[in-house]
Amino acid sequence: HDQVKEHLNRFLSAPGLGYTREEQGQHQELIRRGFEYQKALQDYLQFFSNLGIKSVDRVRGKLDQRGKEEKVIDSARGLYDLWVSSCEEVYAEQVMTPEYAQLHGELVNALMALKQRMSVMVDESLGTMNMPTRSELRTLQDRLQETRRENKALRREMDELKEKMAALSQGSGATT
Repeated sequence: HDQVKEHLNRFLSAPGLGYTREEQGQHQELIRRGFEYQKALQDYLQFFSNLGIKSVDRVRGKLDQRGKEEKVIDSARGLYDLWVSSCEEVYAEQVMTPEYAQLHGELVNALMALKQRMSVMVDESLGTMNMPTRSELRTLQDRLQETRRENKALRREMDELKEKMAALSQGSGATT
């Protein structure tokens, strides 16, 4: 695996050639981030696989303890409850560890880096096809929301002015 990884890293670090060298570099970066995410996900899943092993060991220990105390599990429900409580105990213990925090953080960071790179590439592809990009759409949405707020404020002012005009016309109608 290390040899393959070394060859792949060498391949991905090679500079692009020709007029598409920028695109080649972006694709190489996307592949690198994809591999980083895959590695982080693999480590995260390995952590949960180890949780399963620890849960089985915990259930085995509880069953051994019950055997020594001569307590009998007389139903499938009792065995299921023992299994669930063991799994919950192991999960609660393990997800509070710094190791889990590290693995979870690396997974989220790798996923966000991958999504960010994909978003940049999608925006650039859309831009080359003369289609609106996400950032342009976001700008339009922000402007539309601002226009709605302004319209709402103007409508409120207009209603207030109408009320004042009505009050003035009623006041002048009563004096004549």
